[in-house]
Amino acid sequence: SISGNSVSGDSGHAQTAGGLYAEANVSIVGTTIDGNTAGSNSALVARNATAAALISSSTISGNVATLGSAVYLQTGAVTISNSTIAFNSDGVGVTVYFKPQGSGTLTLESSIIAKNSSAAPVSDLYLAQGATLSGSSNLVMTSNVSPPNVITVTADPQLGSLQFNGGRTRTHALLPSSPAIG
Repeated sequence: SISGNSVSGDSGHAQTAGGLYAEANVSIVGTTIDGNTAGSNSALVARNATAAALISSSTISGNVATLGSAVYLQTGAVTISNSTIAFNSDGVGVTVYFKPQGSGTLTLESSIIAKNSSAAPVSDLYLAQGATLSGSSNLVMTSNVSPPNVITVTADPQLGSLQFNGGRTRTHALLPSSPAIG
């Protein structure tokens, strides 16, 4: 788990990620990233035009970014699989912001991105110009793109609170009436 970290500083310094900052290939597997705060940037930052980021079987929840996105991805390729990104908040961005330098692909596979809050109209997922979205079987409540079969459900996922649900890290269990079941 990466939990309860805080950073402040002026927004001119990119290295102001509250929980995790990476400028190379990064793999986040089986991890909970929660309760991190960034005063002038993002709670999780991955940036490098030629690098790749993998977020798999992980939970990103309860992070706060005052002037940026909770999850800021500026890499050439990102894969998010079997993960939940929920209950994060940001002041001016969106929760998951994929902004490759040039073109890049965000691959979502069997993941939930929902219940995040933002000042922007799209609070959960935003792809910048030049970015594409691929994958299948995802629940994303709000997004500026919605390719068929990639985002299959846009309803409230009905998530339980962040707690230990039988694994090594805390997760959000699906409530019995969740549209994400099955």
